[in-house]
Amino acid sequence: MIFLATSQWFIAMDGEALRRRALEAIGRVEWIPAWGEERIRGMVENRPDWCISRQRSWGVRFRHRLRGLR
Repeated sequence: MIFLATSQWFIAMDGEALRRRALEAIGRVEWIPAWGEERIRGMVENRPDWCISRQRSWGVRFRHRLRGLR
């Protein structure tokens, strides 16, 4: 088995009110099944910084915006 240590990217959940905005958006969605809302709400409420550089699959695109980095 080979392990590869690579850089990780995180989003600060409390930066730019991301947590608040995410929780507001969760409340505007019609959830099927309904229990899904509580599951995602609990995850967002209690999540520290969010790791967006998951390594389970390479080449998966995600939208991002870099500020202050050159």
